[in-house]
Amino acid sequence: MKKHTKTLIKILPITAIAVFLTFFSHKALAAPLQDKLDTMSRVGNSSGGDVLSDHEIQLTTPSGVASTETIVITLPSDFDGANDPDGALDYTDIDFFIDGEPDQTCDGSAQTVVASGSETASDWSAVFSGTENRVLTLTSGGASAIVGAGSEVCIQIGENATGGSANSQYANPTSSAAFTLTLTAGSDSGDLSVSIIDNDRVTITAEVTETITFALADNVIGFGNLTNANARFATGTDPYGANGPTSTSAHDMTVSTNGSTGYEITYLGSTLTNQGTDDIDVDTITGDEDGTPNSEQFAIGFTTNGDATIVTTYDQEDPTFNYSFVEDTQTPFVYEDVPTATETISAFYLANISGITPAGSYSTSVTYVATANF
Repeated sequence: MKKHTKTLIKILPITAIAVFLTFFSHKALAAPLQDKLDTMSRVGNSSGGDVLSDHEIQLTTPSGVASTETIVITLPSDFDGANDPDGALDYTDIDFFIDGEPDQTCDGSAQTVVASGSETASDWSAVFSGTENRVLTLTSGGASAIVGAGSEVCIQIGENATGGSANSQYANPTSSAAFTLTLTAGSDSGDLSVSIIDNDRVTITAEVTETITFALADNVIGFGNLTNANARFATGTDPYGANGPTSTSAHDMTVSTNGSTGYEITYLGSTLTNQGTDDIDVDTITGDEDGTPNSEQFAIGFTTNGDATIVTTYDQEDPTFNYSFVEDTQTPFVYEDVPTATETISAFYLANISGITPAGSYSTSVTYVATANF
């Protein structure tokens, strides 16, 4: 009998220990959160007025977040999520992502975030609470709204969120210091620090001067021998001149400006004159590429490779073929009403003579002026 009792006493402690160890091995253990960061869009303090900032909070939860568990972000004193001019922060100002492989980027599977009480088993509710909305609680709605063990979580708060109206942000503290955010995800927890400084913006100044560039491609052009048999067009290459009826440009001019209302180009000059005594009549020609041979005509026309406006009476574009010339008067012929990059204007010079036009050497000069409108 005594021998049997001793054997029983030895067995009982061993059995009790075995039962205890079996129970303890199934108990969930909390772990520290990993890879924590808060990327803010502004880190200046609000001492001179509210500095509003987005937050992109990332963390990796070793244990995961099970059905109906929560993720809680608590901002420290002096952050303000309740008094944005666009309204207090709410669930529409949040985007929520879960990534099975932590990579320090805000991607992965986008989670549906809804108002408290209306989430389904695959949704998360989002509620701001506490003084000035400093506490954000995300709650799993059920079995399809979970975070796997070792997964990364990314929560965007503010105008960086695109899932809702995303129009409100946190205002930064009024003082400069390191501020600590407290984080929990299921049974795991941790904190992270953000640095608020006096001023996070560098003021950069620069000036752009008012500019205009203008150039003539050729300063010497000529008609060559005029004849009453056909029109002549001036050219910039010796031997000068080209016979009609097809018009030929004599030279180009280029212009560009940053003037707020563009530019204008004018001409000033006289008709072709022979030693100040004989001259060729100026004329306005409409819709006729070579004018009227065997009659005296001197006129000019223009085209553009851009979107400038050629004054109608000088518009040489096919099929318009208009020419004109006003003597001794500064006369505009092309303009632009907005700033323009380099634009090329081509000039056409037409001359016709009659059978009684006096012989001689005829010449003139025309001055072009480009004016920017600042």
